[in-house]
Amino acid sequence: MIDLLGRLLVEAEQELTTQGVAFEVIESAPPNNKENEGFPRVIRQQEKEGVQYLTVCRIPDAYK
Repeated sequence: MIDLLGRLLVEAEQELTTQGVAFEVIESAPPNNKENEGFPRVIRQQEKEGVQYLTVCRIPDAYK
């Protein structure tokens, strides 16, 4: 499995596409988050039946 934790979603998608790996993206956010600002980063990665499931959340610009 390719380690994608902490990477920007766009980078993770490029890596998986290049490797020919099927994936799905699940977006997570705090329940009261109305702004939804920041850059989507991979915070969880699971593999099931050959598909990579990437959970992402938006991280403020300071971490980019």
